[in-house]
Amino acid sequence: MSMKEIGLKIQFYYPEGDDKRFQKQVPWTDDECVLICLDNCRNLAGMDRKQVERLIKGRITPKLKPGEKNDMEVKSFNGISATLLGGALGESYRKDWTEDQLKEYEEYLKGDQ
Repeated sequence: MSMKEIGLKIQFYYPEGDDKRFQKQVPWTDDECVLICLDNCRNLAGMDRKQVERLIKGRITPKLKPGEKNDMEVKSFNGISATLLGGALGESYRKDWTEDQLKEYEEYLKGDQ
């Protein structure tokens, strides 16, 4: 695999919108940087090539077309994901819930453990 095969392409921009100056490379995101590092270490001595390729494939996110949704099911209560409710948002958001809603949420939490 090459950078093109893993879906990465070097992009450039003109600083300050001036197309008469030299172009600068758009910085890589952290995930792109990790993919490039993994791609570069495929053939290093001591590395298992199949393991590295499995790691790369696990990090490549499928490109969705505009309007497409992933098929991941997320447990939610009143439109808020259980993950968000477990954080700082949870207590303040749950204060207006009915007894039935609180009971359903508590049962969900017990099922996770």
